[in-house]
Amino acid sequence: MANTIKLRGDYVLEEADAASAVSPGNLCEFDSSGDVQVHSTSGGACLPMWALEDSLQGKTIDDAYTTANRVQLGIFRSGDLVNALIADGEDIDIGDKLVSDGAGALREMTSADEEGALRAIAMEAKDMTGSAVVAADHAKVMVV
Repeated sequence: MANTIKLRGDYVLEEADAASAVSPGNLCEFDSSGDVQVHSTSGGACLPMWALEDSLQGKTIDDAYTTANRVQLGIFRSGDLVNALIADGEDIDIGDKLVSDGAGALREMTSADEEGALRAIAMEAKDMTGSAVVAADHAKVMVV
C-alpha cells in the first residue's frame, strides 16, 4: 500500500481549518464558514478534493486531522491517481465507478446517484466486506 495520497498527477494545493475530524484520503468539501469537512452527501456531486497527509509535520496517511487543525487538501484533475478511502462494506473491482458515501469515503456508484456524482474509477480491487474490516481503507483510484 502506498504511504501517500497523491499517487500521480498535478493538483491544486489548498488549505483550510478542519470543521471536524478529517483523515488523509477523505473526499472533502467546504462548509458555509469556509472550513473543511468530509463530503456529506452520499452519491452527491462534489469537487475532486481529497485530504492529504500532513507530511510537513511528520504525519502519515494514518494520522487524522482534528477539529481546528489546518488541513492540506489536493484538488485533483481528471486522470490523476489518488490513494482514496473506500467505505466499509464495499467490494470494489478494478474499473468500478465510485462516488461519495456521504462520510468522506468512496463507494460503488448506483443508478440512484446524482448526475455529476462520479468522482473516480477503481484502479485496484478492495474487499471491505469481511468481518475483520472495521473502517474505511485506502485504494488507488483514477479521478474522472
